[in-house]
Amino acid sequence: MITAAIYEDGTRRVIDIRAGTWTGSEIVENLEDVHDRYGSHIWVENNGAQQLLIDLGERFTAVPLYSHGTDKYNKHDLQNGVEAVGRQMKQGKWVLPCDEQLVDRYAPGALPSSAMREFAEKHILRLIMDCKGYDPAKHTGDYLMALWILSEGIRKM
Repeated sequence: MITAAIYEDGTRRVIDIRAGTWTGSEIVENLEDVHDRYGSHIWVENNGAQQLLIDLGERFTAVPLYSHGTDKYNKHDLQNGVEAVGRQMKQGKWVLPCDEQLVDRYAPGALPSSAMREFAEKHILRLIMDCKGYDPAKHTGDYLMALWILSEGIRKM
C-alpha cells in the first residue's frame, strides 16, 4: 500500500508505504488505518485475489475501495501506463523520502524514529529498485505496481 499527499501543482509526496504477508483481518486493519489517518481514497487492483478483497471489503469495512483493472493495454499505455510514472518522476512530480545520510546532511535530526529509518531503508529502496529494474517485457515489481495504481487513482479522482 502506498499513500501520497497531492499538492496543488500536481506533485505527489509519498507519505506512507506498507507491505507484508498479512491475514485478511490485518489487511482490513491496514486499510482502515490508512483511510482514518490520511482520509485516503484506496484503489485496489481487481485481478485475482485482489477482487476478493474488494468484494469482501464492502462487507467488513466502511472504507471505500475503488477498483482498478489491469491488463496489457492500460499497463503499457503510452500516456497513462507504468512508464508514465517514470515520466512523472523525470518531471519532478514525485517526491520520495530519501536515505538517512542525505537527510541528516541537510536537516540534522530530521529522521528521529527507527520506524522512519526502516521506512526509508526498506520500502523506499524496494520502490526504487522496482523502478530502476522495470522492463515492459517482464513482471512488474509489486512496489512499482502499487505506485502506478496510486498514480492512476490520482488521475481518475
